[in-house]
Amino acid sequence: MEQNFNDLYSSLPEKDRELLVSNLIRSLKGEPTVPISRIVTGKISTNATIEEQKEAIEKLMGFSPGFLKDVDIKFDEAPVRENFLASQKVIAEQLAQFKMHPKTTTDKYQELEHLGKFIVATGEPIVIEVQEQPLTYPDFVVQFNGKRIGIEHTRLMDREVNKLISVNSKYLDQAKEIILLRDPGITGILNVSFHHFAPVVAGKSFNDISFTKEEREGIPKKIAMYLIAYLRGTGIEKPAYIQSVSFTPNPGMQLDIIYREQYLGKKDEDDLLMKTITPKEERFISYAQNKTLDEFWLLVVLDGIRASSNFKFTVDDLPSDITSHYNRIYLFEAFNNNLFLIPTLLIES
Repeated sequence: MEQNFNDLYSSLPEKDRELLVSNLIRSLKGEPTVPISRIVTGKISTNATIEEQKEAIEKLMGFSPGFLKDVDIKFDEAPVRENFLASQKVIAEQLAQFKMHPKTTTDKYQELEHLGKFIVATGEPIVIEVQEQPLTYPDFVVQFNGKRIGIEHTRLMDREVNKLISVNSKYLDQAKEIILLRDPGITGILNVSFHHFAPVVAGKSFNDISFTKEEREGIPKKIAMYLIAYLRGTGIEKPAYIQSVSFTPNPGMQLDIIYREQYLGKKDEDDLLMKTITPKEERFISYAQNKTLDEFWLLVVLDGIRASSNFKFTVDDLPSDITSHYNRIYLFEAFNNNLFLIPTLLIES
């Protein structure tokens, strides 16, 4: 990767920075290093030309301009599009109900998207039982094989990393609203990454997460002003806290701003998976109060774009000795629709 070490270092979460430096020191000493891989998540438009897509990928990955010039890039959109349309059909009725309920949160919409993708990935005739408003617990009720099944949704994530990413993503969402108020007709996809330690306001960085209410309200405005200038090509100086911006045209679609995530992939999935499952087991008694349900399933989602996941799973990585109150525990990779049924021993309630 042709990315400056300092840029890579400053864009990583704290745990990943420690690992990067540790590996560098080990390498300099001639000692064995921890196997890691660099993972970058972002979004580009397949409506753009191949040249525009290559340019966007180069910026996303930190490659020098022209690095992908002679690389043949082909995207098979058909399966992705088919899965998307199938999942949208599965959730359509519940989505319509959510849209009529003013207190439906962004998280709940995303959980419903995950549920739709999960149902399509199973290949089974699972039907969502439509609710007039979002449930507290379980998150959803489905019907399958003559049974009413409660599905509890959770995400596989590093909680510390996710907190930082959630805050930064919110700033970008708010910046997008400001930009669209000024120019509702603007289209395209922007991928934006931040320097976590560069000063943003009053000498504070994104890593501090200690901004005052007034400072927090001002950050999206500052980001929006720069991105508007970037889109217009007015040559404004890039703020120190913005690491990179890449743009791909997306004709006919409203502007989308994505937080470009970057991680070091490493082999600690099993430990994190158990840390994710355990709190759900401890709270199962609350979920089980609904005596009208025949079974309970736990859906653990690994989402590569917005859920701060830097983990790669294979069947061999799955634990095989879990005892659980849930009839089934699924691990679902929402980005590529990989689905794993985790072997469990049911605890009779």
